[in-house]
Amino acid sequence: MAPPADTPQTHEPHRPSANIGLQCLSNPLPRPRHVLEPQPAMNTLCHYSIARFMPHVETEEFANVGVVLYAPAHRYFGFELLHRQSERLAHFFAGVDASSFERTMHDLRSELSRQAPAFEQASAQTGAALWQELIKPKSSQIRFSAERVVLTDAPATQLQALYERYVNAHRAQALPGAIAS
Repeated sequence: MAPPADTPQTHEPHRPSANIGLQCLSNPLPRPRHVLEPQPAMNTLCHYSIARFMPHVETEEFANVGVVLYAPAHRYFGFELLHRQSERLAHFFAGVDASSFERTMHDLRSELSRQAPAFEQASAQTGAALWQELIKPKSSQIRFSAERVVLTDAPATQLQALYERYVNAHRAQALPGAIAS
């Protein structure tokens, strides 16, 4: 039977019985695998690029040899580069002697060290221009990848992680008995 037209209608929310609630608490549903645990806030935008050794520009073959990272908000500029020609590079670029590679890397390290103070003192606009100038293609055995970005609150730590990922990644595969993750 319908209530009279002048009686206000109320809606009672559905209330589960106490037994159902207790059952849910004692036997919680498994957490879905796609749900990620909360992560600390990472809110500093960093620009990075991978330094690539390309001794034969015409073939476009290269090997990753370093990473440069710029965090304008922190006025941080950092880089991590290989120091010596690895066995892997020696096999890959058989015609390139170790002294030539080491000289190229020394020159790159010197240039990046020379530019670091300019990045650290630059305004956002000047820093962006310096960054674009640094990574643009030049007639050199070192080329930089396209600009990439990452969010972090620890640029120096992020630089090391990127170096391990892009430059040292082959070591885990090359070591006998290494476990792939």
